[in-house]
Amino acid sequence: MKKHINIVLLILAISISFSSCSRGKSKQQTIDSLQIELNRYKLRFGTLPNLQQEKDTNNIGIWEVSHYNDVFGDATSEKIVKNKLPFKGSINNTLDLSVYIYLDANKEISISFYEGNGNIEEIDHDLIYQVCVKDHHNIQYNLETNYNYDNRIWFPNDNYNVEDPQSDSLESQQDLMWKLLNSGSLRFYILSRNGEYRFKIDNPYFLDRAYKKMMLTIKK
Repeated sequence: MKKHINIVLLILAISISFSSCSRGKSKQQTIDSLQIELNRYKLRFGTLPNLQQEKDTNNIGIWEVSHYNDVFGDATSEKIVKNKLPFKGSINNTLDLSVYIYLDANKEISISFYEGNGNIEEIDHDLIYQVCVKDHHNIQYNLETNYNYDNRIWFPNDNYNVEDPQSDSLESQQDLMWKLLNSGSLRFYILSRNGEYRFKIDNPYFLDRAYKKMMLTIKK
């Protein structure tokens, strides 16, 4: 509901700007004024999703319902949600990293890395991975995980004190990741003894919708 109110306010602001700018300002000045208003909105609320996509309940954005593979690479019956295309990034400042984020039926989120040659990056279950996430409000969240297996890092369900002025409650790292992945664009920096991983996710909307779609396929 809040998102829709913000959209209405944005449209109203643009309409007012257009009316005021059209009186005594050139066409280019009007366009510049509207662009400034749009940039202000993006800084405050993030990238605005397409309104038609919001109405289309079958649209799940960058996500898809898929499945885990076994050790032979064959599909199992265990359903997951993951990104359709790999998120591109860098490992140790080399631009050859592909990243997949997984969400399983228990709402547990994990991350795997692939090198440029397509080989999966080995994740050491004994290592601590420091995960820094910066959201579209430029707020940084510092997480830590040593809960790693199947060559993926997993976020624990331990309570995490969110350093967000709008939050006064404790939530788990899993809950925090769920919330962030249903919001605007995100930047990741992950550090371990194995190296540094950097990547960005644009418009990760509709993860909750993708989860519901996955659960419907499981119930069938």
